[in-house]
Amino acid sequence: MIYTQIFLVVRNRQVTNCTSVNTKIKTKRGKIEGFTQIVLGKEIITCLGIPYAEPPVGHFRFRKPVPKKAMERNKKNSEVRQIVSTANQGEDCFYLNAWIPQGGCKRKHTMVWIEGRGFVVADVARSNPKAIAAFTDTIVFTINYRAGPLGFLYIDHKESPGNIGLLDQSLAIKWIHDNVRKFGGRKHKITFFGNSAGGASVNYHMLSKFSRPYFQKAIIQSGEAHSKKYFYSPSEALNAAYTFAADYSCNKTKVEETIKCLQSFPESFMRTLHATHMPRPPWF
Repeated sequence: MIYTQIFLVVRNRQVTNCTSVNTKIKTKRGKIEGFTQIVLGKEIITCLGIPYAEPPVGHFRFRKPVPKKAMERNKKNSEVRQIVSTANQGEDCFYLNAWIPQGGCKRKHTMVWIEGRGFVVADVARSNPKAIAAFTDTIVFTINYRAGPLGFLYIDHKESPGNIGLLDQSLAIKWIHDNVRKFGGRKHKITFFGNSAGGASVNYHMLSKFSRPYFQKAIIQSGEAHSKKYFYSPSEALNAAYTFAADYSCNKTKVEETIKCLQSFPESFMRTLHATHMPRPPWF
């Protein structure tokens, strides 16, 4: 059964003004089930591997992310005890993770972490903010997004518009904004934070009309939008893209043929792909 919209319904009811979140969150596309752990003496509900978009594989490679519509079967996140890693998931990386501290009678603040590493690799498995959630009594999310050529290839065409890694992040933060109340948070108490390329990403989203409505505060650590390390002009990015395509014998006469050639490589090849000439166009 296919559903075109996503709604989260928490099984536990709320009593007076206190917020109680069960480990089981029912959705119209399946059931998200987390698990409980004790961190710094505090009970934390952990939900890992929550899909927020359709896998960007095949024809969807290099294209803008598509919101998740339905799941083929129930997603039992209690079976996912490790953060979904881009290293073992390959291109199917559109997952987010949540750590939800229990207790208290007010809806909690929410923080969303963006992994850095120069936009070349964005493996959120390196980050486990459960201690932040416990110590600050704050809901914390982490998100996976496309990096390297898969996330930032720019060929000046609608099939490869560039900076789709930032669009991945934007869609993830919108998903969090739309559903944060079901995790015990508030739509108007969301903070974006990241370091290095993650910090630059936060700065880009502060400037973006697509993302700005979905968070209120930002923390930028060791990275910013106008850094030469992260910002390339359109002409530089386009030259880098065609050099990259030529390295893999995909520099065709027509742009559409170049993109189709790059989309034809198997996922196993794309997992090991590293761009010698890193294409990074301006922010979206």
